[in-house]
Amino acid sequence: MAEQENQPIEYNTTLVSAEGVETREMTTTEIQDHKDISKVITDEKTAQATAQTQKDNLKASAKTKLMNGEALTEEEANEMLGI
Repeated sequence: MAEQENQPIEYNTTLVSAEGVETREMTTTEIQDHKDISKVITDEKTAQATAQTQKDNLKASAKTKLMNGEALTEEEANEMLGI
């Protein structure tokens, strides 16, 4: 009985990916691995979106300052020059 407790239980799981939707049996370890990979991908997409928003905000701030004749920060100047 102790050996059975160490064996992963299998589940029917539906996976959604770029290739489409698939239902198959997976072990608990495979399910956790899939969840871990999905979280990493989601976190990376969120980080990219956040970085793009910050970049857009920085450009907008720099543009406003230029139009008003105000001094730019070094970060704003670098962004405007693409450095």
